[in-house]
Amino acid sequence: MQIPFSAQYTLDEISEALGCDEAKFKKEKTGSLQRSNGIYELERWNGVLHFNRKTPFSTKETEFIKKILASYNSLSKQLSTRGVAHQYMQTAITSSVLDISIARYISSSPDSFLYIHKLIQHLKRLSLKQYEGSQIRTGFLITETKHQKQKEFDIDSVDYEIVPTDGNIKLDRKTIKDTTFLRIIDGINSFYLCDPKLDISAYCNILSSEYDSFEKLSGKCIENILRSDTGAQFYAGVSNSAEFEIITHDNIRILHRKGRWYFIDCNLVNGIIASKHRETEPWRIFYAMSKIKKGTVALITDKTQNSLEKLVKRHVSDDSGVRKNIDACIKDADLGRLCETGELMRILTTDGMSIFDKHFDSLIDYSAIVNTALCDSDTGGGGRESAAIAGSLFGTTVKVSEDGPITIFKDKKIIYDVG
Repeated sequence: MQIPFSAQYTLDEISEALGCDEAKFKKEKTGSLQRSNGIYELERWNGVLHFNRKTPFSTKETEFIKKILASYNSLSKQLSTRGVAHQYMQTAITSSVLDISIARYISSSPDSFLYIHKLIQHLKRLSLKQYEGSQIRTGFLITETKHQKQKEFDIDSVDYEIVPTDGNIKLDRKTIKDTTFLRIIDGINSFYLCDPKLDISAYCNILSSEYDSFEKLSGKCIENILRSDTGAQFYAGVSNSAEFEIITHDNIRILHRKGRWYFIDCNLVNGIIASKHRETEPWRIFYAMSKIKKGTVALITDKTQNSLEKLVKRHVSDDSGVRKNIDACIKDADLGRLCETGELMRILTTDGMSIFDKHFDSLIDYSAIVNTALCDSDTGGGGRESAAIAGSLFGTTVKVSEDGPITIFKDKKIIYDVG
C-alpha cells in the first residue's frame, strides 16, 4: 500500500516540527508498537507510522502528532475523488493541514476554532509585513473573560495597566492594515486582550518588571499570566525577527519561522540540556538567543576546568591580560546574577564556547577556543558546529545558529534539532 502524497507531506511536516528523522510508513505491523527510546509508533492507514529521533518524545509532543493526524483524516475524506479534483484536494490538504491542526490544538472549544484559525492567518501575514523599514510587532492574549476592561492579573514583580478601548475592535483584514492598530502595541511590553471570537476591548501595558533580558525575550511575563489567570487560553504574537509565536499555559512554544511550523516542549528541552538544572532554565537562555538570531555554542558538563584541557586550546583575547583580571568576576558567579546584569548575554554573543556546570548554576569557562581536531574531519558544518561536536565528548553541547535553529549534541551525535 502506498500512502497519498498529502499524507507523506504531513508526515514530513511533523518530522520537521519535532526535529525527527524522516517519518516512515510501514505496510505491516510486526509485533507490538514501539514507544520508547526515541521511537513513537501508532497505527494509521492500515499500517504503522514510525517516528524516530535520539531523544524520547514527550506526552505533549505525542498529543500534537495525534492532533495533526486527526486533522488530516478529517480533510482526507474527500480524497476518494478522481482526476483533477483529487489533485486539487491533495494540494489543499498540504497547504492547510498544519494551520488547521494548530488551531485545533490551541482552541478551547470547537466554537472558537474558526476564529483561532483566522487569527493564525492574520499573524502569518503580519510576520511578513514591515512599517518604515522595521518589522511589525504585535501580540494578543486570548482570554475567555468578557469583561477585559476590569481584568486583573495575579503576577509578581510586574507593574502593569489595562487600557480599555472606547468600543470593541474586531480583528479582521481591515484592522490589521490599520497603522495605529499596528503601532500602539509592540508584543513585548504591550499586547491586546482579545476574546476567542477576536473581539478586542482593551490592551495591557507592562510598566515595569524585574525580568532579565532572557526572560523578556522568552515571554516569561506572558507565561506567568497564563498560569495565574484561569481564563487566559494562550498568547500569539509577532516578534521583531519576523516570527509568529504561540505560547501556551503548559510551557509549549509553537513557532512559525521561515514558512515552517515548529513545536517546542520547553520542559523537554530543559531535561535534555541539563536535567539537574536549578533556578536558571537552560531552554530560556538558548531560545532567547534563537529569537534574536545570535549564534552561540555552549557546553554543559560535570567536568572541572582542569579536566577540560584536551578540549580548550586557548581563549579569545588571551594576550591582552584583560581576561585574567576579570575572570574572578565571571567564573563561578551565580548565573542568575549574570542574566540580570546582561553579562551572560554579552558573553554568549562573543566568539568562543561558553561552558556551564551540570546544574546550570554558573560558568566554568567562557570565550573558549576548542580543539576541533576532536571532531571527525569529514563532519560537515562550520566552526561553531565543529566546536559543538568536539565539546559533546565532555558533556552536552548546544549550538544556536544565526538563522535560529537550536541543535543539541551528545557523544558527537545530534540528539535534538528544532527551529
